[in-house]
Amino acid sequence: MRRRLAIILLGGTTAAMLLTVVALAQQLNRIQLEHSNQMEIIQEGDKLVTYVVGDVVFQTETGTILCDTAIWRRGENVHLKGRVRIDDRDFKLLADSVLYDINTEVAISRGDTVEVWSYTDSMYAVGPYAYFDNERQYTFMDQRPLVILNHEDTLNEVRIRGDTVEHDGQTEYAFAVGDVEINSREMTSTSDTAEADLATNTITLRGNPVVTRGRSTISGGLGRIFYSDQQLDSIDVIDSANGEFVEAVDTTETWFDRSVLSGENLKLYFENGELSEVICWTQAYSWYYPTTRGAREFHENAVSGDTIRFEIENNELQTVTVIGGAVGT
Repeated sequence: MRRRLAIILLGGTTAAMLLTVVALAQQLNRIQLEHSNQMEIIQEGDKLVTYVVGDVVFQTETGTILCDTAIWRRGENVHLKGRVRIDDRDFKLLADSVLYDINTEVAISRGDTVEVWSYTDSMYAVGPYAYFDNERQYTFMDQRPLVILNHEDTLNEVRIRGDTVEHDGQTEYAFAVGDVEINSREMTSTSDTAEADLATNTITLRGNPVVTRGRSTISGGLGRIFYSDQQLDSIDVIDSANGEFVEAVDTTETWFDRSVLSGENLKLYFENGELSEVICWTQAYSWYYPTTRGAREFHENAVSGDTIRFEIENNELQTVTVIGGAVGT
């Protein structure tokens, strides 16, 4: 049964004068109402529910909440609506609507554009829906959000977009599902799902993964990307691996050498962020198409073997080594 305890209070000044009385009556602990243009308190069962409208300001233990209107259930939650902004010591959140659990600090947010900044783990996320647990440092985003890890670190930012993306700041782990796109300074990728483990500096791609670096592409059944000292270290491709490497042979990037490697497994090694070696094994095949610059004829070199190794220097193929069952020229 709803029991009306107070009539509407008009005016920010009047509300402020009565704030102390209201605070004592509601036994506030984690959140306090600092301002609203209108306020009404209703008893619903054994709970006090406060309805506030207009220039609403709440003060929490670690920050400030602003919105147009709110429904505040003492000791449980506050439903914030209209231009919601939560400025906290550890995070910032912008949305059209937020259901904020006062006890657990879980915020369920919706809107045309929901934005979440988590300062403790350098994450930024934007999309129409967000579940954010500040205490656990956990974020779940739905409806093709964009999640940026290492936010505002230009050299190390990792941008992840998918149908859903979740991020656990405590374990430094992110998981994305559905037409996943990942962009970083050194490469881009697409896949059905992706896992980013920042604790081990590893990205795992599953389901039709394709990695693009410059004009070169790598694909297969499963892809793993490894980083070391904030630089690309190696890439593993497992199951039906294929790599097409296109490198410019002149400073104007007009002429290119093209090399193709395919096999069951493919591994790329990098030194100081530059490709230095490629190894393909188990039913390995290689095709090399040198640039036609200055030549009248088109040349193609093809070879197969158990294992094929490319050595690369200054973005140019230097040697091709075939181990076991070599066939071709």
